[in-house]
Formats: sequence, C-alpha cells, structure tokens
Amino acid sequence: MSKEVGEAIEVLSKAMNDDPSYAWSWFSSLAMAYADAGGDKEIGEAAAKDFLGMCFDVDADRLLEIAEDEDEEQETAPLFLDALANLINRYSLENESNTPDYILAEYIANCLTTFTEAVRERDAWHSFVPFGAKAQVSA
Repeated sequence: MSKEVGEAIEVLSKAMNDDPSYAWSWFSSLAMAYADAGGDKEIGEAAAKDFLGMCFDVDADRLLEIAEDEDEEQETAPLFLDALANLINRYSLENESNTPDYILAEYIANCLTTFTEAVRERDAWHSFVPFGAKAQVSA
C-alpha cells in the first residue's frame, strides 16, 4: 500500500472513530447499496460492519447501539420527519435527485443533529456558555 493511501485510511479511521455520525453514514451507505442492488438487507449490514471494522477499526456494534439509543430518545421525530417529507414533496424537491422525500427528510434531520453536536463541541472548546444555560462549575 502506498504511503498516501495509508495516510488517507488513517485520516478516515480517525474521523469515523471520533464521530459516530460520520461512521454511521458510511455504514448506512454501504449496507443500503447492497440492498438496493437486490441483496439481502441483513447480509448488506454484516458486510458493512465487517468492512468498517477491518479497514477503519470501527466498532459497528457500538454504532448500532447508538442508533437504537437515539431512536428511543426521538419521540417527536416522526412528526417532524413527516412534516418535512411532505414539504419536500409539495415543492417536488425530491425529483432532481430521484430520492424519496422521506429519505431526504431523514438526511436533513441528521444534518441538523450533527450541526448541533458540532456547535456544542465548539462551545465547549471555547468554554462558551450560551445565554440562558447554566455554567458547569468544576471543583
């Protein structure tokens, strides 16, 4: 393997292990590509899990646990996702990419979640406490 390829794999591995959302996007893309090609969903997920583990040292079982935890926490998400999918459909925004509106709605919702996480991490790094939030006092 060339030095450049090895370095690229290291960068991707670090990014995936630092950001479970990023790793999840790879997992989902790999698994669904197999399913979209007519393969069995479970086999696609197993292959994605093996690939991410072997190439990038990603613990896909942990990704699945995180996804399940997030699913339990998001009780209002279906209402928002339905409304967003309907809005996308109303303006035919799904036509250009030929992607179902509900998939685009999930993608946009995930972008919002990831952005919120990034803002929180940035604020923590700058020791910034947003207006109205209680400051964390360390002993």
